[in-house]
Amino acid sequence: MSPPEISRKTLGLKPIAKYPNKAEACQNCAKYFEESFKQINNTIQSLQETITTQNDVIMKTLSEHKVLTERILYQEVTQNNLAFTFPLDSINGLSEINETINENNRKDYIDRMKAMLKGRLSKTLTEIMTTNLCMHINLDGVHGKKRLKDFPAFYNTLTDACRLLGSQDVEADIRNALKIIKKRFIHAKCIQNKNAKPNN
Repeated sequence: MSPPEISRKTLGLKPIAKYPNKAEACQNCAKYFEESFKQINNTIQSLQETITTQNDVIMKTLSEHKVLTERILYQEVTQNNLAFTFPLDSINGLSEINETINENNRKDYIDRMKAMLKGRLSKTLTEIMTTNLCMHINLDGVHGKKRLKDFPAFYNTLTDACRLLGSQDVEADIRNALKIIKKRFIHAKCIQNKNAKPNN
């Protein structure tokens, strides 16, 4: 069986009716594509600017978060280090901390002292200075004791912490607290000596 005969026809391509000649049609096509590419380029440029702006915002936010994280870590490390500083147990320790406190870390020391001094000062001051150290100091250096005011960085930090806790007369409160601590120690020592004596 022979294959069917295929009828072939040639279709004549005519320019779009709107453009009666091919040259005009090509020019308008070129103009159309040029405008389309221009719009695409404008869109791409706008997207690039948006991405750049968003990247700047993201980088700024990350930078701020980094600074905040570093600050929090620094505060935690500082507070942990300060926890091992107190209570002071000697004049040497008092002298060392007086040299350590400066404008950069003073607030950290104030915050730490403030946290430790909550409550009656006569009971909480020994969290900052042991009873042993309190027995060897007073504010004015009388009676052969070391003068606490001779350690100004420490003393001013201590008074600021007390003031933030509501003390109206800081110097009087510290003076009174030291007296009570000393009396308490002497009283406990007397009882200890009395109990140590053999019964008759």
